[in-house]
Amino acid sequence: MADKFRATSSQKRMAIVRVTIAIILGLTFSWALYALLNIFNTSPTGVIMFSFLVIAPFCFSALIAYIADPFFIKEIHFYTKTALIFMVAITIASAFILQEGILCILMLLPLWVPLSLAGSAFTYKVRKNYRKSRTYCMALLIIPFIAVPIENQINITPQNHTVSREIIVNASANKIWPLLRGIENVSANEGQWNISQNIMQVPRPIGAKLIGSDIGAQRLAKWERNIDFQEEITQWEKHKHIGWRFIFKDLHEWDFLDEHLMPNSQYFQVKSGGYALIALPDGRSRLSLNTQYWIKVPFGSYAAIWGEFLLGDIHDNLLHLIKERAEQ
Repeated sequence: MADKFRATSSQKRMAIVRVTIAIILGLTFSWALYALLNIFNTSPTGVIMFSFLVIAPFCFSALIAYIADPFFIKEIHFYTKTALIFMVAITIASAFILQEGILCILMLLPLWVPLSLAGSAFTYKVRKNYRKSRTYCMALLIIPFIAVPIENQINITPQNHTVSREIIVNASANKIWPLLRGIENVSANEGQWNISQNIMQVPRPIGAKLIGSDIGAQRLAKWERNIDFQEEITQWEKHKHIGWRFIFKDLHEWDFLDEHLMPNSQYFQVKSGGYALIALPDGRSRLSLNTQYWIKVPFGSYAAIWGEFLLGDIHDNLLHLIKERAEQ
């Protein structure tokens, strides 16, 4: 009985060792691919490639599962746990070693987690048909790296998107218009609570000031985390409409870790925006805010969902800020 217990304990220790080694190898391969895409800049879109977003999590997780269970004795839940441990490890490594921002990580996980689970499940499904482990493991390892130069030959066309939000304000257009020119001092408790800015820590506005008036005027905006940018007025109809194009300078001074989400990056550029104000018959006003941007990444539709969510929260916060001020 004691021998059986010792054997079981030894098997558990060996299983832990195998999983640990497999996870370390998975992290090493992921970092190597990240370096190939980002550090050596082999792609115009950096790490934002199909190879990294889809192929890598599937293949590396399948490889890890194979290494962790070389004798094909584990059940499917072992493969699931191994994939999830890999995801936890890659999240921690991304945040603390690669210094990726929380937003990039959160946007990546909805793709990586199911693909990682699918990769480990694939190994579980076909493991008994692949006794030649060296061939199987080498194939899983090199596929993501082979895909990179192939994908580099594919041109990605930028996709244009617009995010719009509106709100009804219990005030006249004459009272709202000065607030559209800029609110210089915004307190921390103003605006609307939202997931993006309160939970995910997207910066909030601190103030904005319009220098001049009419087309050609400059609107200076200041946000949290040392974020400053300009808006050049391109559309102006007093009490009705104000539009601008964004000008981003000195982004290296921004205290913002999500470099892939910088508003003038090679993946994502915020181009223009504006307020529209419509007076209603009952004395209230309909205020809308829109922003135009383009993205140049694989899975542009997936990225646009995040754009709608994040920019939508920012819009809702700004509109509620103006509503609160106008109705006071």
